[in-house]
Amino acid sequence: MQVNVISYSLKELFEKAKNVLVVLGSDVNEDSGSLAASLVEIFSGYSKNVELLTREEIPLAARPLVKSEQVKTKVEPKSLVISFDWTKTALDKVSYNLEGDKFNLIIRSKSGKLDAKDASFSYKGSDWDLIVTVGIKDISELVNLGFEQDNFNRSASINFDKSEANTNFAKLNIVNPEAESLCGLAVSTFKDSGIKLPTRAAETMLFGIRAATNNFTSVSDPQIFEAAAYCKRSMIPGMVTENIEIKTEKNENQEKDTPEAWLSPKIFRSNRVS
Repeated sequence: MQVNVISYSLKELFEKAKNVLVVLGSDVNEDSGSLAASLVEIFSGYSKNVELLTREEIPLAARPLVKSEQVKTKVEPKSLVISFDWTKTALDKVSYNLEGDKFNLIIRSKSGKLDAKDASFSYKGSDWDLIVTVGIKDISELVNLGFEQDNFNRSASINFDKSEANTNFAKLNIVNPEAESLCGLAVSTFKDSGIKLPTRAAETMLFGIRAATNNFTSVSDPQIFEAAAYCKRSMIPGMVTENIEIKTEKNENQEKDTPEAWLSPKIFRSNRVS
């Protein structure tokens, strides 16, 4: 499995992000679709603002995990950018004011006149601080969905895939061409990272694992059973817990009250003759 970590662990990325976008690739099946929907559920459990970008239908069993308003089919830019060659005329001040329903952006030069013909307008940017891709091999697939590469590079990113053609384009790449299930790959990673699974996400990822392995009849890696077991435990309240160090206090009175003769070695002899 290829795992590249730049600055954060998986759990830190999950906890630090506030606005998350899950992107599902075009080759959607019950396994990849279940993982994408489960990621939405997991991030929602962390109280994140999360959206799912996909142009494909997600599996019927996974749909209850995603609200209709969370699904989008294209990247919608949120910033209007006004550009012009500032070297022609030095800027003095940029300000704005409101006139009724109008917002006026005011750009004042130190000398000369700013020609409106030199200005150009464009749209770009998003406020996602974490982008998680599922079943996407290369950043070009994201560009086809409306992403600008610069915007993607500025965000933290996680790449879940099991294709040999994957180019490890994200900051954190969880890619294993030998994995039998994307859900299984993700669950194993979550388990090792200490990320707990909400009940519905655990159920849905178990469904994805079953679908990918033909209900466990075509399994070559025993770790898939461990992933399935983690899903099952996550579905039972209280079964998945943090490791707790249990300390016992020494009873000082116990040693103090114990007769010294009891603590010394003993030799027992028998008078019985056989």
